[in-house]
Amino acid sequence: MLPIGNHIKITEPERINKTPLFTEKEAVSMAQVLGLTPDEDLPYKINDTVFFFTDKEIRLKGEIFINTEMIVGFSV
Repeated sequence: MLPIGNHIKITEPERINKTPLFTEKEAVSMAQVLGLTPDEDLPYKINDTVFFFTDKEIRLKGEIFINTEMIVGFSV
């Protein structure tokens, strides 16, 4: 089962800007790409690292997906 729209499958996200006193409104997480949507040309590939807005992931039956519009950067 895949979410509707342009999503990629990722590993468990790791929050990269942690603050002990407050939660930032647009906090960013990072994760490794496990799968790509076949109908969109994306600049990153499987096993690349993506950076995206925290708390925007979709969890379905033990798998995690994010919408490609939530991605703010990537690292090869």
